[in-house]
Amino acid sequence: MYRNGQVVQGVMEVEGGVPEPKAGNMVGEEGVTEVEGGVTKPETRNMECEEGVTEVEGGITEAEAGNMEVEEGITEAEGGITEADEGLWKLILKRLRKLKEGLRNFILERPRTVKEGLRKLKKVLERWSVWLDKILSINYEAL
Repeated sequence: MYRNGQVVQGVMEVEGGVPEPKAGNMVGEEGVTEVEGGVTKPETRNMECEEGVTEVEGGITEAEAGNMEVEEGITEAEGGITEADEGLWKLILKRLRKLKEGLRNFILERPRTVKEGLRKLKKVLERWSVWLDKILSINYEAL
């Protein structure tokens, strides 16, 4: 119950969830349960990635995602990549930037003749081929 904006002993659930003061004072301990539509903010905030932390409807909790460590069996979180894959992802992005630079340089260099333009395009595409092979040679199945 509320009294002058203060939480009074005996706060009870109200229809459709829990009142704000109760939700605000809930701690992520035994007995904290999910409310309709997910978990309370304090429960999410106090959850730790330990045995028993489960996914909530629609994905993983913010706390769970924030506390994920790179260990065997941890897979990609919905909407992002794990720290373990981050280095590989940076490498892929670096290689893609090289491709972009090559194309930009080709576009900026105005060839004097069609023959010269085609010769330069061939060189750019050959370089692209090397970078694309490096990206495609990554064993994605092993990730």
